[in-house]
Amino acid sequence: MNYLFFSLCSIFFFYPFFLQSVFYEESALFSGEYSENYIIRWAFQKLCDFSFGPRRDPFSWPTHSQGVSFDPRKVKGGELVFVRDVERFFKTVYRRINHPFIMVTAGEARDKVQKNQIAYLDDKKIIAWFSVHACEYAHPKFCPIPLGIFQEKKYYHHRKNLTHYFSSLRQIPKEKLLYMNFGDVKGKKAERAEVGKIFSAVEYCFKAEKRLPFLEYMQQMSECKFTLSPPGYGPDCYRTWEALLVGSIPIVKTSHLDRLFKDLPVLIIDRWDEITEDFLESAYKRFSVKKHAIKRLFIEYWAQKIEKRRRSFLLASGGKGL
Repeated sequence: MNYLFFSLCSIFFFYPFFLQSVFYEESALFSGEYSENYIIRWAFQKLCDFSFGPRRDPFSWPTHSQGVSFDPRKVKGGELVFVRDVERFFKTVYRRINHPFIMVTAGEARDKVQKNQIAYLDDKKIIAWFSVHACEYAHPKFCPIPLGIFQEKKYYHHRKNLTHYFSSLRQIPKEKLLYMNFGDVKGKKAERAEVGKIFSAVEYCFKAEKRLPFLEYMQQMSECKFTLSPPGYGPDCYRTWEALLVGSIPIVKTSHLDRLFKDLPVLIIDRWDEITEDFLESAYKRFSVKKHAIKRLFIEYWAQKIEKRRRSFLLASGGKGL
């Protein structure tokens, strides 16, 4: 009886996704089923029962122009709480939540995980924390999630059409070897300055001459086998996930995020200066031998991971969380 009850709970949790169209991929790098829900901040937010996003300034891509919060007393055991501005959440809302919950964080660089925040996971009230921009400190209750594509809300609203567009880009021949496209490389994006210096005069690297509209940028990137993706203000980078969506292999420097790229066509290097034309040609042959499961680029894969944690909690608590 309990097993049936929890199975039904899982069905209701995934109900919005059962209504989505399912497509099958067969391209140079990917195969498998996928949906119209590519990874973007609002896709994670939609999974959650409550949202906390107090920021209002437009440069933070606010959850709402007036901020958004909720009544913490209404949170039931096992429910999902979407959190931006983690420090403010723990100072103002957290202590008034009475039941264990799962926390989900997705946003921009100001939402990156800090070392001191990992200690919050020692509290039994947090079942698990799924977050973008993971820090280097691990915890059994922490799970990194992808940053996804650039968080412009129109890209979420128009995901049906964009999904088909990105699919068509994955199918086109990759005539160029390497792509570089990022703006000002000063200040906190210093690693980009290093990358720009190394590849600015390299003939096999195609360099965008100016900042492009998003769809033009995606098309240009789709023509290249590899895309340079050094970090920006946070450890993860939109470009990494954008490149994957159009079938270009992102190149990233090894870091604590390596496990996030498991089973994906991501070229992880130790140093930027180890990249050569022969190195890339050889790497592309290796990646092309295997088809990679495209499902990791879509929200359903990550929703299942979250639901697995939620179900484990509910089973352990005998359903009392409900």
